[in-house]
Amino acid sequence: MIEFYMISRLHRRPVNAATRRASGTAPPAALAPVPAAPAPARSAIHCEVLTDLDAVEALAPRWEALLERSRCNRAFSSPRWFLASCQVMPERRPYLVVARRGRELAGVLPLWVDAASRTAEFGALLSDYNDVVADAAAPEAAVALLDFAGRAPHPFDRLVLRQLRPDSYCLQALPRLAPGIGRHLFDSRVCPYARLPASCAEYLRTRGERLRKGLRNAANRAARQGAAVRELTPADLPGGALPDAFLGLHDARFGGRSCFDAPVHRRLAAAVLPPLFAAGRLKVFGLLRGTELLGIDICPLAPNSLCVWNGGFAREAAPWSAGKLLLAAEIACACELGLAELDLLVGAENYKLGWTSHLRGLADLELAVQPPAPRG
Repeated sequence: MIEFYMISRLHRRPVNAATRRASGTAPPAALAPVPAAPAPARSAIHCEVLTDLDAVEALAPRWEALLERSRCNRAFSSPRWFLASCQVMPERRPYLVVARRGRELAGVLPLWVDAASRTAEFGALLSDYNDVVADAAAPEAAVALLDFAGRAPHPFDRLVLRQLRPDSYCLQALPRLAPGIGRHLFDSRVCPYARLPASCAEYLRTRGERLRKGLRNAANRAARQGAAVRELTPADLPGGALPDAFLGLHDARFGGRSCFDAPVHRRLAAAVLPPLFAAGRLKVFGLLRGTELLGIDICPLAPNSLCVWNGGFAREAAPWSAGKLLLAAEIACACELGLAELDLLVGAENYKLGWTSHLRGLADLELAVQPPAPRG
């Protein structure tokens, strides 16, 4: 069974023809405005904006602690991913909106600003999921952050939040904002995922015989060559060895057809993968023949899922169906960890659909931006 989640209840603000042409997207007529719930008391939450990366770096330990209490992806929503994205694209200005309750960090909205288009958006290159980072038990922080973001002094004219899951803090906060604060933008992207039972064997019984037979044959071909998949540790790939290994095998698999053909994306991988791997924010699976690494997958963790982000394999591993062997090992790992899902992230490619049972739709949102106060 395939489920497709749609966003059915969001506020819309009036959009004239000029704004519609500028955004390139008209608001869907079927989405009726929802009466706003009474605004929560804001007295205990105070918001501010950080635009200096040294200040963001100083906040990182508390951001990491907050991330552990959130529903957000542990890699994509981490301060390391934001800092690395800003460092490899210095032309984008960091604009981190922070919510505090007294001295406690209550929420983070990690944005950056494109000065050329005067647009603010999530500051996370190559992130499949974006969101406010907040404690799952305190969603009012997301309401305060979204309410504040468009009213604070700002160097942008548009504020667009892209690639939001249906269960994101951003979408859940919108009905609690004043009418007209946000509008839905159509997003055709989907993320295939598999709901996992208690064991990999039980999962495989839900798949077709063709997939099971293909997996057995692939494992046998690899075994005859002395190759097998296992989870790698930071000791296997110390220092900067992970990005080098990943990019080399990714290039071997995709060549110039990959987004990692762009130098800025290669710099991101080099900056972000080692610290996240060392911190346990992602898992790495390798196809090895002895000590020779012939295939790799990078898998960020979320509270209830293992996500398959990017990978690659050497040409000589293609006859062993290296991708199938890696996915099977990742499903086994996710089941052993008691995770509810294996998430193959953005893109409904055919190879993904054979492994997954559901599709998750994503949403983009545009928040109203208050014009800056006139000078003088």
